[in-house]
Amino acid sequence: MNYTKEDLAEALRAITSMTHKCESVLPKLKERSPQQTLTERRIRALKLSAELIEKELERDQPAVNVEPDMEQDYHLDCGFTREKYWFRYRAAAIII
Repeated sequence: MNYTKEDLAEALRAITSMTHKCESVLPKLKERSPQQTLTERRIRALKLSAELIEKELERDQPAVNVEPDMEQDYHLDCGFTREKYWFRYRAAAIII
């Protein structure tokens, strides 16, 4: 199936939110309980799916040509623009 970049970005936001919620619940669960095991497996699956969606988004993204006078409008890291607020969804990103 073909998905648009908007579909993938929305799915990534939802997955990131679910991952965060599962991680916040995990410390409250009883040690070695079925709920803890299920939640740990969900977190692994959500992180894997987020990584695959990020790779797909990066794969389809065209290279950015930045003119010298436009440099202040763009982050040169990964080709993302400030307007897209990419740093909210990339936990490992380094913001310049």
